[in-house]
Amino acid sequence: MPPGYIPPSAPPKKSGAKLWIIILVIVIVLAGAGGGFAAYQATRPKPVITMTSQYMDGATVVGATATSFTVKGTDFTASSAITFLLDGTPVPGASATQSDSNGEVSATLAVTDAWSVGNHTITAKDAANYLTKLGVKVEIVTPGQSKTPGPNGAPTDSASMTIVAAATAGSSSGTYTLLVTGGATGGTVCRAVDDGQPQKRTGTSSGVAYTETTVSTCSGTYKGGKVDYTETVTTDKIVFANGLTCNAHTPYTGAHLQGTFTSASAVSGSYNDDSFVIDCNLGVGSDTVAANTGTWTGVAAVQ
Repeated sequence: MPPGYIPPSAPPKKSGAKLWIIILVIVIVLAGAGGGFAAYQATRPKPVITMTSQYMDGATVVGATATSFTVKGTDFTASSAITFLLDGTPVPGASATQSDSNGEVSATLAVTDAWSVGNHTITAKDAANYLTKLGVKVEIVTPGQSKTPGPNGAPTDSASMTIVAAATAGSSSGTYTLLVTGGATGGTVCRAVDDGQPQKRTGTSSGVAYTETTVSTCSGTYKGGKVDYTETVTTDKIVFANGLTCNAHTPYTGAHLQGTFTSASAVSGSYNDDSFVIDCNLGVGSDTVAANTGTWTGVAAVQ
């Protein structure tokens, strides 16, 4: 080392205390920025909707054409247009809806033929594109199912009721009291006299008293606002007071009524019965009773 040489001093080291202060400042700044963002996010709308219906399948709300859902919503953007979505696309035929100054909304969603039968999810969003995070599950059924009204407001498929039907066929007329017994997938239709037991009816013909004994059974359905009833006669015998006895060839259709409800209680449709041959003693021989066609109207009373 030359005389008088003074070695350069090493750069001063930052103390550990100062380094930790710098790190702490950086952490505080970053934390403040993150906290501000989180606070901002916390103020943003987080919309939620609930739906109710007159009809349920367990915990799932149910609807059918001509029914509706009541929707309540909260935490939308204030005074904003609200769009309801069916499986992600605007609900068919939904009326214009707007949230109030508190971001709350109340609406009625009418179910139309454009809603396909099956399971769907309803969501909603406002004009600022804030969307409900969770949708509401709904089930759309054929009218009449799951206790929904049938077409034209007809009784639901599972309804039990009495239909008093007045039928006219040519110059003859008759009254039929149809008993509908409701079931989960539709009802059955019958009359009290179609029990497979002998039924007796008395009268006079050309001044001669007679007793007619018939045995009949029934088949029939009610579903989707449509009635279909058939009476099948398995025995038909007439005994006159003068000794004349006549027996019909059986079985034959004693009455067939088909009809459609046009309101919650009014129903109407077509009537027909079979022609059949009847054989009589005392040399009278055989004769054919002609078939009839006509119409009928009825009034239903749901039990």
